[in-house]
Amino acid sequence: NNYTYTTTSFNNPYTILTVSKNTGSSRFISSVNVNWLLGTWGGTKDVMHTDGWVTYPGTGIDANAYIWSSYGNSRATRFFKTGADITGNQTAGLSAPGPLSIGGWSTGSEKSPGDAAEIVLFKNVLNAARQNIVENYLAAKYGLTNANDLYAGDIAGNGECDLDVAGIGRESSGIHEQTRSGGLYLTNSAFPGFLQNNGDYLMVGRTSSGTSWETSDLTACASPAITRRLSRIWYFSKTDVGGNGGNVTLRFSFDDLGLGTPAAGTYHLISRAANSGSFTSIATGTVIGNGINFTINASSLGNGQYTLGYESETPRALTFSAPSAQYVTVPASASITSGSVATVEAWVNPSATQYDPTYNGILSVGPRSTCSNSLLLSMNSSLVPTMASWCADITNGTVPLTANVWNHLAEGLT
Repeated sequence: NNYTYTTTSFNNPYTILTVSKNTGSSRFISSVNVNWLLGTWGGTKDVMHTDGWVTYPGTGIDANAYIWSSYGNSRATRFFKTGADITGNQTAGLSAPGPLSIGGWSTGSEKSPGDAAEIVLFKNVLNAARQNIVENYLAAKYGLTNANDLYAGDIAGNGECDLDVAGIGRESSGIHEQTRSGGLYLTNSAFPGFLQNNGDYLMVGRTSSGTSWETSDLTACASPAITRRLSRIWYFSKTDVGGNGGNVTLRFSFDDLGLGTPAAGTYHLISRAANSGSFTSIATGTVIGNGINFTINASSLGNGQYTLGYESETPRALTFSAPSAQYVTVPASASITSGSVATVEAWVNPSATQYDPTYNGILSVGPRSTCSNSLLLSMNSSLVPTMASWCADITNGTVPLTANVWNHLAEGLT
């Protein structure tokens, strides 16, 4: 039987949460120098001793894994099994564990074989909301039942989003307003925030997918034209006791996700109810620093899968269809005087049919009658670019533009 211990001493106040199983019959999670044990002893489970029996007797021991948790503050000790309070006498034993031992007691007596998957210790008493959130994190991660089950994303039908389970919540003993899960930050917003009633929770967990971009499951996103989404998916579970809604802020951190700098465009919070099918947009975000923020009323957040969608910038173009009647005058534009050195650029998408054999205007500066500051950029009926400047003869390009696609045109003045 193996035995190990900590050199750090844990005193009152404290909270301990463990996932373990005892395949023997005596102590497994105990103390180096205090008569303290959590979970199992003497062939029984569901027991706790802290220099006095907090809960005893228990039931017959078995080799299953359980979430055992407890807190103490020198006035009371409470004991929980898979989220359910099974305290017998909260003042019978008030000692903290001191240095923690695993696999036995003291220097190795009363040893038991077993497995400790995770032990979480806090040097304070967690309020009930925080304790519930941590117990849901452990239950989802290790596939265990939990009496206060607040999270539905850890089952196959909802995508097995059982990594980095976290949440915000409120109980009469306190509130937890900020959390994060694999690059997604969740905050209860300022008034009117979501956490208005005891029992309000918004839980989130993620898949094991990486943080690349992909194009699948976006067929319902034709309007708006979301062209890609994050491969990582989060599941949201909401408990809104009073049905009040209230705002929460979501932030996708590009630093945490390893995505570099956000590209120009529009970012969407997209969702779907099940583990398959197309995502739809429910909100547009704001680029703030190296991330995307969404402030959204929780009434818009149903239980389901969520991720970040991206809509690229849409080019804004003017369409001219009449041969001569359509043009745009730019007020207070910069002047180009005779002899200037400049480059004139334009993006054009010409139709195959042009109306004038020589001058189909793209850009002109100044009246033709004033040679000192006149300029005409155009194309002929064969889509070859042409330029006339300061009343000089027209200069033809050598390569025609391509009809019905975007062409970048640049001509230099020297």
